[in-house]
This record gives sequence, structure tokens and C-alpha cells, in this order.
Amino acid sequence: MELQRMLSQTRRVRNRILSWVNGTKFDPTKLRGVLLGLLVNIAIGEVCCYRLVQQDIRAGELPSFTADLMIVIFAVFEAVVAPLVSWWGFTKRRKLLIGYATAVVVCCFTWFLMPAKFEREESELCNPANSKNDIGFIGTSARTVYRLLIITYSCILFVLARVVFLSHGIAYSDEYAPDRTSMHFGVLLISRIFPLVLGYKVLTSVVESNMVFQILMLAIGSFVSLVQMPLAIPNKAPIVNGVQMEALPITDRGLCTSIGRVLNNPIAMTQMFAMGLVSASLWGYGYYELDIVKYAGAVFSAPILMEFCKLKAIKQAAITSVLMFVFYILITVIPSCDTGIVSGLGKSYYGHLECSLACNCKPQWEEFKPICAVDTMVSYVSPCQAGCRESREINGIQVYTNCTCAAAGRVLERACGDASCRSEQLLHGFMYNILVTFAILVFQVQGVLLLKVVDVRDKSVVMGVASSFIAIMTFVVGHLIFYTIQVNTCRWFEGNKCHLQSEAFPYLVGATCAFLVLTSIITTVTSWHFFKMSNKDKNEDNVTRL
Repeated sequence: MELQRMLSQTRRVRNRILSWVNGTKFDPTKLRGVLLGLLVNIAIGEVCCYRLVQQDIRAGELPSFTADLMIVIFAVFEAVVAPLVSWWGFTKRRKLLIGYATAVVVCCFTWFLMPAKFEREESELCNPANSKNDIGFIGTSARTVYRLLIITYSCILFVLARVVFLSHGIAYSDEYAPDRTSMHFGVLLISRIFPLVLGYKVLTSVVESNMVFQILMLAIGSFVSLVQMPLAIPNKAPIVNGVQMEALPITDRGLCTSIGRVLNNPIAMTQMFAMGLVSASLWGYGYYELDIVKYAGAVFSAPILMEFCKLKAIKQAAITSVLMFVFYILITVIPSCDTGIVSGLGKSYYGHLECSLACNCKPQWEEFKPICAVDTMVSYVSPCQAGCRESREINGIQVYTNCTCAAAGRVLERACGDASCRSEQLLHGFMYNILVTFAILVFQVQGVLLLKVVDVRDKSVVMGVASSFIAIMTFVVGHLIFYTIQVNTCRWFEGNKCHLQSEAFPYLVGATCAFLVLTSIITTVTSWHFFKMSNKDKNEDNVTRL
């Protein structure tokens, strides 16, 4: 009897565990939470890869253009594979999502095998150590090749996993529980965009000081999501709100057939083009934001009704895009400050000063470190360029002494006119956050609209095709446009690196972003025209049937 009781309890425990893992009910908020964690970790992982490449560039073991080249290459890769990845596995989405989540966890743990970074010693002062400064490319070692292999396969996996989670995850949710698709899609967008906006400045800075801690954060976060994934997606057609859903038909769902239906949908195509333009503007401004500033958690609520109206969605996308256009103009024109006198610095050039020529300054990786001669209130672009030979810290303030350009005067860190510029920088940051919020709202409307205007069999495929459009327009076309602007507006180029942009740089970047958004507005209006035409054709068909 005792043995039977123990066996019965064991069976009950086993059945309870199996009911958790092989559940029949589907709660889209659970799936959203799992995808949210994975997408945040993937976005942070991509930024970490960028930082790791930058480490090898600073060490002189990779050419300075490597990071930009990798951005373009992986964007082309995403554009090619996204339609295939978003289509393949639509009949076994549960296994597909679990498999990619497992791969992300394994990838994070393999980073423990990555060799430590190499750092070159640098000096900011006018002394013999400064002559050893070198930020140029000196050659690639076997250690760097090994690091680059790990980074490369990690980037490939991150691209594939991101496309799978976004396309199949949101498509599954919209197929069986479409009522709150707008909310789910919006939250997933936030999980994708905010880590990219804040990732480099805030979320991945520990990569430079404690790589083990960063790896553990990514690995543990991804593992938690992996454990939850089998509980979030049923094995078969789920029960939603007490109603047993039917599996979607698998007829006419071939790759070419699905892509053909998407490409022949004018509303979907124009919206994807508009999304690419908005994405390119946001990426270009965000990628070069630090250069713009060097010169000079939003609360989300679903703005779309549960009963999704396509016409209202198009209008909302157009209105929000207009607001983005206005804010690009404002953020370019309004934040400005008087930087005072900066010795040797012209509007479009920097000339070395005679008083520090004897130093024969060689630049550091971050050579632009303004200092202020307080007696004359003249700023210099760096301690070495001011001829400073010594420095010390007094009450938390860095003080430079024995400066040939400042005679016997006191020289402090920061530019002389930075007090007003700091408040303008806060204004810039505030306006930039508003821009990001507007972009999320635009992407949300356009993304959900894509899901609603295509055939029910093509929901994941349309997300994959949209990923291809965005990758090409943002990280290839857009990135190359902004890179060209950056190269042609460099004011201080030394050591194969641009240390400071010209005064025209922020205006050209802002104007380009505004133009891209304006083109997106025109494209959205075109979508509205196609939608009107489609409704007219349907009405005529109904009249004919009557």
C-alpha cells in the first residue's frame, strides 16, 4: 500500500510538471515577457560586440573602419536571411523559439573563452611618454583573430535569433490572440530600441572594466527566459480565453508564395519603406549623437484601440512622423551655446599652436579633452595641445601645471564656456528622448498595420521582409550616408581618426534625418491612397454582388 501511494504521488507530480511544460492555454502576456527578456539581452549583446571590436581597434589590432564595415556586412546578411528565417519553421514555432533561446544562452557562456583585451598605454601630457602614443593600425595578432571569430558567430546568432523572436513570436500572438497585438508589439519595440539607445552609454560600460560580470548578466537573463519559454507556448493549437482555437491552414504557405503575396501588397510595401526611412533617421542621429554633443524610461501606453482601425493607424503614423520631423528641426536649431575662445580651433579646421609645437603631441584615442586656462579664459582642446607637462588632483578637480601655452596660469579640466553648454546638453538629451518615443509610436503603428493588411498565413513572413527592408535602409544605405557626412565634415583629423567634427556636422545630420522622415511622411500618405483604393474596390465588389 505504501509503495502504491508513493507511486501515485510520483505520477501526480510528473503529470503536474508535464501539464506545465505541455500546457494547452495561451496567455500572450507570458510570451511577451519571455520575448522581452530575450530581445533586451540580444540588443545588449550586439552593443557588447560593438564595444569588443572597438577595444581591438583602440589596441591597433584592427583597422579603424572595421566596426562600420561589420555593421554594413551584418545588415546585408540580415536582409538576405530574414525572409527565409521568418518563414521556415512556422509549423513548429514552439521548438523553433526554444531552440534559438537555447543557442543564445550557449553563445553567452562561450564568451568566457574570449581572450582579454589588450590596452596601449597613453599619455595626455607634454612629456616623453606622449611620444609613444599610437592609435593607428599595427597588425592583427592570433589573439585578436580568435576574439573576432567569437564576436562574428555571436553577431550571426544574434541576428538570426532576433528575427525569429520578433517575426514568429509576434505572429503567433497575433494569430491566436489578436486583441492586444498593438500593446505586445509596442513593448517588444521598446525592448529593442531602448537598449540600442542607452546600451553604449549606460548598459554595457561594464564591458570595459568587468567582462565576467557582463557575461553573467547576459547568460543568466537569457537562461531565465529559456526556462520560461516552454511554459509560454502550447504544443498545439491553444485555448485562449476558454475557447479552443483551430490551427491555421498550411496550404499555399510556400516561401515564394508567401513572399510574393507580401510584395504584391502595396500598403505593406509602402509601410515597410516608411519604417526603413524612420529607422535610418533614428539610427543616424543616435550613432553620431556623441559627436554632436561633443560639438555642442519612457512610460508606454498603447495609443491604438483594441479594435484596430487601419485608416486611423495610417493617419496616426503620419501625424507622429510629422511630430518627428518638427523635433528633428528643433533639436538641430535650438540647443546651442557659446563655447568661448578655443585656441587653434576654426569653424572647419584645427591648427596646431606654436606654443606647444615642441611637445610634438601624438593623439590618444580620445584626444579631445578640453581644458581651461582660467587666468585668460581661453580653452585648449587637450592638455598636450596646451603644452601641459604635469597634473594633479585637488579636491576632486584635475589641475594641470607647467603649461607652455598658459605661462604660469592655472589650467583646469573642462572648457571655459561649458557651464551654459551643460544645460543645453540636458535640453538636447530631453528632446532626443522625445524623438525616440515618437519613433517607437510610429514603428508600433506601422508594424501592427503590416500584420493586419497581409494574408493570415503571411504574418511572420511580412515581419521578416520588413526586417530586410529596415536592415538595408538603416544599416547599409543610411549608415553609409551618415558615415560620408562624418568623413567630409571632420575638423580635426589626426592619427587616422577624427577627433572633432566641424560646426556644419550637427546641422547636416539633423537636416538629413528630417529629410528621411519627410520622405516617410510622403510614403505614408501614399499608403493612405492605396488603402482608399482598396476600400473602393471592395465596395464596388459588394455592390456587384447585390
